[in-house]
Amino acid sequence: MKFSEVEEKTKGLRWLSAAQGKILYDLVYENDIENVLELGFFHGVSAMYMAAALQEKGKAGMITTLDKTNAKELKPNIDDLSAELGLSSFIKPLYAHDCYTWELLRLLDLNPRPSFDLVFIDGAHLWKTDGFAFFLCDKLLAENGYLIMDDIGWSMAKNADPKSKEWTKKYSDEEQSTNQLQKVFDLLVKEHPSYGDFRVEDGWAFARKTGAGTPNTIKESVKVKTVLVTREMLKMTLNNQ
Repeated sequence: MKFSEVEEKTKGLRWLSAAQGKILYDLVYENDIENVLELGFFHGVSAMYMAAALQEKGKAGMITTLDKTNAKELKPNIDDLSAELGLSSFIKPLYAHDCYTWELLRLLDLNPRPSFDLVFIDGAHLWKTDGFAFFLCDKLLAENGYLIMDDIGWSMAKNADPKSKEWTKKYSDEEQSTNQLQKVFDLLVKEHPSYGDFRVEDGWAFARKTGAGTPNTIKESVKVKTVLVTREMLKMTLNNQ
């Protein structure tokens, strides 16, 4: 399925822009990526872009995507959307009662254990959840696999929905004002000996699992066939479709 078809069908749905969808679509389409693990899907827009790329290049891969059970109540939910786009065979949603780290435990407990070419973290945005989730995902991410974290600059104080902000009151002022996912990337991912090729672009953090013992120096660019373009270049790309 072409990128433009997914863009048209998902227009107006949160939380992924068409420009971000283009990055995911191109990354999957242009690289040796067949199996994807996604944490947090909401309506399922990001999963649709990645599944469409798999379908377009003729690969029989799978987007395994995790969220809480209340995502089923959304209109449309991920099952509605994947059925409408004809992508259901490429998408496997898993639902967590409380937290997707439990579903990661269940994946780790499988025999044989699954292996993923790309992990996309776009869920809790909290240190206590996604810090732990990173280490669990690391055990599932194949060597040379890609890691992407969305909303690296997100904080409760700046970005939590004012209409449903009651849940943030249990956290300290420091916790509310901290970009917690940025801390996960800086203190856990970038200091991990198996990761390199670090890049932060327009609120997304990118890394590559380069192998145990590889120096974790920051490199100038991510070694993927797809160029991680700037907002201006993305606008030009989308306007020319």
